[in-house]
Amino acid sequence: MRIRDVRRLTQRGADFQSEFEYFFNLENAPTDVRSEYLRVFRRAYMLDSKIHPHVAETYRQVMGMIIAAHDPQVNSVRCLSLLLEMTEDKVRTCLEPISSILNLPSDNARTIDFYHATAKEFITGNPVVDGSDTDKAFFIDDVEGYFIGFRLLALVDDIIDRNLYDIPTETSSGGVNKRKNFQEQLRNLPGHVKYALRHLFDHLDPSQLFSRDENELQHKFERFITRNLLSYLALNPRFSSSHMPDRLRHQVQHHSIRLLNETAYYNEHLLSIPRHPWRYHPSSLRFIPPSSELFKQYHHLSDSCIRIFCFGDQLSHGNTIPLSEGVLMAQNAVSSDAPETITIPVESRWLARKFGAVDYKAEFDHAGTRNGTVTSAAISPDGRYVALGFGNGMIEVADIDDRCAVSQFQCDASNHPIWIEFVSGDCRIAVEDNKGRVIIFARGAQPVRLKDPLPVCRYSVVTAVPQDRSLIVRAPGDEKWYKSVVVLSVSDRPSIRCLPFPRSNSFHSGSKHTARSYPKFPSIPFHGSLGFSPGARYVGAYDREKAFVWSMESYELIAYYQVPSCPTWILNPGVGPPPLIIYQT
Repeated sequence: MRIRDVRRLTQRGADFQSEFEYFFNLENAPTDVRSEYLRVFRRAYMLDSKIHPHVAETYRQVMGMIIAAHDPQVNSVRCLSLLLEMTEDKVRTCLEPISSILNLPSDNARTIDFYHATAKEFITGNPVVDGSDTDKAFFIDDVEGYFIGFRLLALVDDIIDRNLYDIPTETSSGGVNKRKNFQEQLRNLPGHVKYALRHLFDHLDPSQLFSRDENELQHKFERFITRNLLSYLALNPRFSSSHMPDRLRHQVQHHSIRLLNETAYYNEHLLSIPRHPWRYHPSSLRFIPPSSELFKQYHHLSDSCIRIFCFGDQLSHGNTIPLSEGVLMAQNAVSSDAPETITIPVESRWLARKFGAVDYKAEFDHAGTRNGTVTSAAISPDGRYVALGFGNGMIEVADIDDRCAVSQFQCDASNHPIWIEFVSGDCRIAVEDNKGRVIIFARGAQPVRLKDPLPVCRYSVVTAVPQDRSLIVRAPGDEKWYKSVVVLSVSDRPSIRCLPFPRSNSFHSGSKHTARSYPKFPSIPFHGSLGFSPGARYVGAYDREKAFVWSMESYELIAYYQVPSCPTWILNPGVGPPPLIIYQT
């Protein structure tokens, strides 16, 4: 320590002779390491047996941050200057006099550290006082760094208020590039910003935060919670309960802490897969239960709410809807059948061994498994009813608000329903089974069966209905699906009408592109790629390579587009004629 001290001073103009005389004539020479540390601090900062207030304040902030930092990477001259809002020269000038006990790299970006752990123990220990209180200035009693809490909170608020890192708020495909840029920025955030986001709550003083006397920290924290919490989550998408120290997390009597605890929980268990940092603006709020503090605080950012409910064997707390006795018996039969009792064909077992996958189709062919399995479901447009179709052909319609079953219908017990749609009328549904037969059910009325069965397809059938629920467009999941698109009229006189497909290349319109091959995704319609225009005047469909538009007035094909195969797209149902298909490469 003394060698480093002499080396530092001789490089600043002192000579060996004067340094020798200093140590030779030293009164009350140190007898232990604590006394030696005190000697270094006195010689570094005391002038005329006292320390100037501005020097003591700078030392308290810089040394206090070095002591309290939860991440040693932030202890560089550059990060300290940014966190403490002082120049790099001021930080270096403050630390240079004690560089015999503290490693101060010449590079301002490199980490500062103590040469020995006893230095930190000395600074955070009990003050050594020799007849004067002056030495108390060298000791740090705020080892948690509460003095920096307000500054970190102000820094995070400022970043969010000015949106310095362009947090994306749109949820449409048009913002893909912006979101990619934002993700890149998150990976390259400055060190002091990363530290502020990750350790903000570690530095908040509970005695001020929960004080009965109003103070500036309380006002700043309340503003952060009520205005900037979701943006904070976007900047710190891995926020969890581990970011909350126990001294804050257990203060559940405070609304703000309950809100933070809930936010951490939902971030870990509900919203964190995948970890998209823009998921909070605003669509994902629909998945938060309306009873939660988070939803109550930020529901105005969401245009709608997804109702969360479940089905069970008894009515318990929350939105649980009891299943009927018949369904429960079928489910109990499934649970009583041990997996080894289900006979799986030899070729299916070979495939399962080869690819490490379970042959669900073979298991579904077992009657006990099929009867208790939900094969299709639908929610009414007003969000009040839900319909579940089971493998034994049974269909139950339940009232979500009243949490009870209101209707039960039965298809052929040997053929399960593959889709259900609510159509015009009270609790009126249209159903197709796996043989292509379409039936319309309604409470208090005989089921209406459409005359001709629809073609059975290889993949899932895709359906869509217009706003008045009087029609259903159905596209099969086959490679040549566009040859079998039909429109079902579900009014008083149900009927089926096939939609034409292009028979010559001369009909092509729009831009032509060479479609890229996506072996994992067959060229068939999928959820959301089928839809009606306003007023049900047109129907549009897309399969990652081709897009079609039919007129519902003439039932003719009026547009056929060759579009590039792309993973992100949107069929816009809110644009009037002429129909518009938007795609993104």
